[in-house]
Amino acid sequence: MQPEVKARWVAALRSGKYRQGKMALRQETGKYCCLGVLYEQAGGEWGRSSFCGDVATITYDFALLPEAFLQRVSLTDGQQHTLSKMNDDGATFAEIADYIEANL
Repeated sequence: MQPEVKARWVAALRSGKYRQGKMALRQETGKYCCLGVLYEQAGGEWGRSSFCGDVATITYDFALLPEAFLQRVSLTDGQQHTLSKMNDDGATFAEIADYIEANL
């Protein structure tokens, strides 16, 4: 993972700015999955109706990041699935940030 992206992501997860949600990158209620926080911190563009390149949607239909975006930030699909599962299984953003620091 790119060190500057990782540092911004971990800081954002610990900042208290983001409310944690499950099963979607970002929900209309303003809650985020840890991957949605990454997407926003790495300059992802919200609001499209479907994936197009590395553009994600805010609907509940998508809980994972598009492949083009993963390549851009040097995150593997396996790492993405691990983090998504941690998030949806109840790990806090602080716990996820600790995992990212130690393992990515």
